[in-house]
Amino acid sequence: MSLIAFIPNDAVIEAHGHICTTSMKVAEAFGKQHKDVLRKLQTLDCSNDFTERNFTLCHKNNELQNGKPQPFYQITKDGFMFLVMGFTGKKAAAIKEAYIELFNAMAQRLQQLTNQTANAAIHQPVYSSCQREHCQPHHYQPYNYQPKRQSLLPEYFDSGWISARFERCPLEMFWIWHIRVQVQPTNNGKYIATISFGIGNKGQRSPRFTREHSNGFNLPDLQFTCRHIDDLWDNIYAKLPQFNATLDINQHRLT
Repeated sequence: MSLIAFIPNDAVIEAHGHICTTSMKVAEAFGKQHKDVLRKLQTLDCSNDFTERNFTLCHKNNELQNGKPQPFYQITKDGFMFLVMGFTGKKAAAIKEAYIELFNAMAQRLQQLTNQTANAAIHQPVYSSCQREHCQPHHYQPYNYQPKRQSLLPEYFDSGWISARFERCPLEMFWIWHIRVQVQPTNNGKYIATISFGIGNKGQRSPRFTREHSNGFNLPDLQFTCRHIDDLWDNIYAKLPQFNATLDINQHRLT
């Protein structure tokens, strides 16, 4: 039997860009009352910085007490290890091991999903202007400009987070709901585009999770370069439909 069978369902989840458990699940797994786990949390001898990074106070409505808010904590893997150091015995040791196994399995699964997304985007070819002459016509209208008037296309650009939709796995909570497009010149006379991805927070102005979160789960950017700025922008607009995103450069042009 897998060690994970020792702990409750959904004991480890992804929340706000972090892999975590909760004080309620810890209490259930170790056969303790939740109030005792909360008391243990409040007496931990750890720094304020460690506490802020690894223990997040939350509340949920308790239907058994007429909707009275019930406190609980979201706990990272590091916080979990600090909390349960004092839990002893063979059963407690097995539960700790099962929790660690599940934390690691969740992190590995999320990284696999990230790599699949990055590989799918990277394998879409980047065309030069001469290559495009032998390709089928594009079925989109990227921008109404004359090719010779390249000054209409920005060499410095940052879209900020814009809405997108990429169903990267069966779980909607891990879908890409935002992308960010950045353009700038390189030192060797070319232009580089960077497309960054954001997970979660559907319908919000910014994602819940990006590669900038420091929880060990990296979400790689998609980057490509072209010698001509018009080729770069054509390729950017060729990739946007893959993520169900649209972009008006006039709204985000850097001056």
